[in-house]
Amino acid sequence: MDGPSGEEVRDIMSVLLPDPRSGDFQVCDFDTSEWRPLALKDQCAAVHDLVLPRNVEQEVRIQFDLARNLLIYAWFVFRFNALSQLQALRCLELALRQRVPGEASAKGMKQLLELALRAGLLQPVHFAIEHSPEPLGRAVRNMVREARSQPRLEEFEHTIEFLRSFRNDLAHGEPWLHPNSRVVLALVHQLIAALYPENAA
Repeated sequence: MDGPSGEEVRDIMSVLLPDPRSGDFQVCDFDTSEWRPLALKDQCAAVHDLVLPRNVEQEVRIQFDLARNLLIYAWFVFRFNALSQLQALRCLELALRQRVPGEASAKGMKQLLELALRAGLLQPVHFAIEHSPEPLGRAVRNMVREARSQPRLEEFEHTIEFLRSFRNDLAHGEPWLHPNSRVVLALVHQLIAALYPENAA
C-alpha cells in the first residue's frame, strides 16, 4: 500500500493530518448543490446541534459531549468513530440508570430501555430517526422471524435490538468501523432528551 493507512501511531509531523479514510466520503454542498469531499467543517457540523437540554444531569451532558468530541476527532483518527459510538451508548446507559425506577434489577441496555418504556419515560416515537442505523439487521431479523412464523418486530423494537447488540459488540472488542456515527449519536441524543422532560425533578 502506498502512503499511510491511518492505523499507524502518529508522530509530531503527522498528528494533525486527517486520517486517509476521511477524504473517501462525499457530501452534497447545500450552497452549490454539488458533491464534494467531506471536510473537517462537516465533521464539526455533524455534532453542532446535538446539545442536550440544560436540565439533563451535568455528568450525563459531560459524558455525551465526550462522544461528540470523539466524533470530531475521528476526522484525524478514523477508528475514533467506534469510540464515539460506544461512549454515546455508555452515556445512554448512565442516563437510564439515573432516571428509570427499578434500574438496579436491569442487567443491560435492552432491559433498561424496556423498563423506561413501561414506566412511560420513553415512548415508541422516541426511537424513530430519519435513517435506520442498520437496515440490513432489520431485514435479517424480519426474515428469521418470518421463517419461524413469528410476527415482525415493531420499528422501535428493531431500534432497541440494534442498541443492545451494537453496544455489546463495541464493548466486547468487535472491530467495527461503522462510519455513520452521527446517526448513533442523534438517536442517543433523542432518547436522553426524552428521559429528561422539562418538568423532570
